[in-house]
Amino acid sequence: MSAGDSRICALATVGELAATLVHEIKGPLAIADGYIQLLQNQVRDDRSRDICQKVRSQLEHIDHLVQGLLYVARAQRPNRRPCRPEETVRNAISLIQATALARGVEIRVSGLARTPEIHADPGQISQLILNLLLNALEALPLGGIIWVRLRCPESLQAVVLTVADNGPGIPEDIKDRLFEPFVTTKEGGTGLGLAICRNIVDQHGGRIRIRSGKKGTLVRVTLPMSGLPVTDSPAVPVAGC
Repeated sequence: MSAGDSRICALATVGELAATLVHEIKGPLAIADGYIQLLQNQVRDDRSRDICQKVRSQLEHIDHLVQGLLYVARAQRPNRRPCRPEETVRNAISLIQATALARGVEIRVSGLARTPEIHADPGQISQLILNLLLNALEALPLGGIIWVRLRCPESLQAVVLTVADNGPGIPEDIKDRLFEPFVTTKEGGTGLGLAICRNIVDQHGGRIRIRSGKKGTLVRVTLPMSGLPVTDSPAVPVAGC
């Protein structure tokens, strides 16, 4: 059996397990969260409210973990329709802008003029971009920089999105395993974000590449305009993409 076939079999097994977990866990999680929210609304002191919020946060973390596992194992086929990449990028940036400002992180954007339409699933592409932006934001110290660039090289007939940061880079021991589920350097992280990103890109016939060094990390996503698989795009530098 080839490595690809082994991966498909493994994901199928995980998918069955994840589907069972979602069914069995979703209900109790919702009930527990409802009771905690009710208690949170009734208590008067700040310490009790804080405890309730921490419990709700952990319940939400479990829910995201199970849903992420299901998504990775059973990637949904894209519901393709014409969409504008620059609009999706702008919307994703607007969702994290307040958090970035609070952390003193600057987001530098280029190339968001009107781009050609691509045939893609807007919801999945939005999730892809948001995951990449959140990864960059969480990797940065206070006062870091995120570069976001969108371009459409005629030679590729594709849209190329790059998200780069000037953070500390990715540890050498996990660089070759970044797209594997549960691989993470973040405390409390699920390690499913990049696995989900890869699934979305693969479903759209695109490519995702990561370069990382001591001066930062760059993620390049290439998505075809026509829906046909793309070839690799030229290398780009890490800083100031």
